[in-house]
Amino acid sequence: MATMRHPVLPALLLAALAAAPVPAAARVSAGEVPEVGVREKLGTVMPMDTLLRDERGQAVRLRDVVDKPTLLLFVYYRCPAICGPLMREVARNLDLVDRQLGKDYRVVTVSFDPAEGAELATTTKGEILGTMTRRPPDDGWRFLTGDEVSIRVLTEAAGFGFKWDDDSDSYVHASSLIF
Repeated sequence: MATMRHPVLPALLLAALAAAPVPAAARVSAGEVPEVGVREKLGTVMPMDTLLRDERGQAVRLRDVVDKPTLLLFVYYRCPAICGPLMREVARNLDLVDRQLGKDYRVVTVSFDPAEGAELATTTKGEILGTMTRRPPDDGWRFLTGDEVSIRVLTEAAGFGFKWDDDSDSYVHASSLIF
């Protein structure tokens, strides 16, 4: 049985969150349902038939890429602030774990920007996986995109709120890791 050098994988991965402060607009008070931020939805079953696009532009259903324990990240690939550092920190921490990415578990990154497509997903995948010392198999960490409806279905099921901000010409959002 494989062992982990660091006994608590979630603690390592949550360190990635510490590297990226939550924008003021994403902070919410207790009991408030956030428009932007993360609302915990323990026990929620993700809509596995949601149709997305993979890095090659091929249609995939969420169930096609989630066939073992999975770490899910909602990002947007052109994010000017927290998404790149989050993905790089996750990659750095995954290099410290004895479990094999792609064999023992998967990572699925979904862009919540419907304007982003396969070309940008492929570029981002190359950049992020290029930082890893133990590069996973191609299907170990997937970088997906989707249309507005599919993205909303997934993000609402997960409790991940975001919105476009015209003043900053970017999305206002928090960072999260969902297991």
